[in-house]
Amino acid sequence: MNLSRPIRLGCTGLVVLLLIVLGYRITLVNSEGLPYGIALHSVGDSVELNGAFAEYSTENTDGFSFSVNSAELMSINEYIDRYSKDSVMPNDPYDTTDPNEKTLAVLTITIRNDKNEGDERGYLDSLGWSLIPRNQKERWLRVDSTLFNLSVPQLGGAYQLSVRPGTEYTINVPFSTSVVDGFPAQAGLGHKPTLESGDYDFIATNLPVRHIVEVEL
Repeated sequence: MNLSRPIRLGCTGLVVLLLIVLGYRITLVNSEGLPYGIALHSVGDSVELNGAFAEYSTENTDGFSFSVNSAELMSINEYIDRYSKDSVMPNDPYDTTDPNEKTLAVLTITIRNDKNEGDERGYLDSLGWSLIPRNQKERWLRVDSTLFNLSVPQLGGAYQLSVRPGTEYTINVPFSTSVVDGFPAQAGLGHKPTLESGDYDFIATNLPVRHIVEVEL
């Protein structure tokens, strides 16, 4: 059965109207329904976490706080010389990074635990941390676990950071990113690119509050 031209036009108009309404609804939800609050901080600020977490609510960060004391661009060799408890860098045959280039952004962070004595629950999950250059928001830097474990060997390869109640501990956290060397490339072959000076955002938690420390490198 062929529909008459007025009916066809009416159906088309109805579809267009529904798409417009749907698009408006999506825009409205996106603009008003952010799943987190945002708290901006500066280097040196004490950031009270009050339960905010990077990955999982089981981090139980009530009583925890931290501060970023400093931020600096650094090479792999500089990081090892300053902070490594083991001067030997594990060999990675797939990593072609020049160890003398400034490929690391290193944040010196002090973590404090004000929980009651004997309350051993809670930790900060550095796996969920990221450092983002403000002029290249598509480039996310993550904790370089290999180097980080050289400076804090008691981590044993884990990302969970905790300190005893009533104490604080200072860590030097290296952030980096990797790119593939050419295409097609040998499986896994890549390097850490040199980082540029500028403004970066350190995202320490994601929910229910996104705590962001603005740093300059």
